[in-house]
Amino acid sequence: PKKKLSYLLAIIFGFMIPVTVMFLRNFFSDTIYTPSDIKKATRIPILGLIGHSEKSSNMVITATKSVIAESFRALRTNLQYLSASKNKKIITITSSVGGEGKTFTAMNLAAIFALAGHKTILVGGDLRKPRLHEDFKNAKGKGLSSYLISKAKFSEIIQKTDMESLDLITAGPIPPNPAELLDSEKMKGLIKDLNKKYDYVIIDTPPIGLVTDGVILMQNADINLYIIRHNYSTVKSLNIINSLYNDKQVQNVHIVINDFQLSSSYGDIYGYGYGGHGYGYYEEEEDN
Repeated sequence: PKKKLSYLLAIIFGFMIPVTVMFLRNFFSDTIYTPSDIKKATRIPILGLIGHSEKSSNMVITATKSVIAESFRALRTNLQYLSASKNKKIITITSSVGGEGKTFTAMNLAAIFALAGHKTILVGGDLRKPRLHEDFKNAKGKGLSSYLISKAKFSEIIQKTDMESLDLITAGPIPPNPAELLDSEKMKGLIKDLNKKYDYVIIDTPPIGLVTDGVILMQNADINLYIIRHNYSTVKSLNIINSLYNDKQVQNVHIVINDFQLSSSYGDIYGYGYGGHGYGYYEEEEDN
């Protein structure tokens, strides 16, 4: 055997085989890997991204200067520019399916607003699969569903959290008719009352790819955030939000990329909401 030729062929095939496998995987895969995947699939603008978290708990806004905290600060800043004419804003957070990080985003976004001194309330609007009560230690049993069926008063469902400017309304017991309750006049009245009392009302909604409950809440919001999870969400899952957006059934929708893990292919993502300078700057104020 000719050793040089054998080594050369081994090197060539050693490069060609993994490159071919990666190409075929990306070609046939429906998973969102790069910003170009999103830009090809939707006209909805990208507002920002949230870094990958190694913590087991959903609440990660604890350290003043961390990369993931900074990504939420940047998202907060971008949100303040949207609907600029309104001093008080209602923000819904949704996704296509479970596991994309909408509850994680809702919790930490509410926390970052509260840390900046904005009076904020986080509402568990997912009546089918509530999660917020699991992440707050002292959460009570009564919640949104209790109020909507007149089993609790307005004052009874608002709960204090460990953060001074952050209040909470959990979803409450799971009802048999969540869509009907969320589409009721009482729900619309509650949102209006909360909007008068708080600077920011953050609503964690059900995934719109599974049920229509989230769409009902989005139609009552000033800003709607649609969560896409890096290396998890699929292009096909964007079909529903695209349809709603194109038909103008929901307004002011923006995409947030969650669980972002740095790679060279994501270099151009920094152009969205970060001034083209990575994660921007660390704010010096302790409460920011």
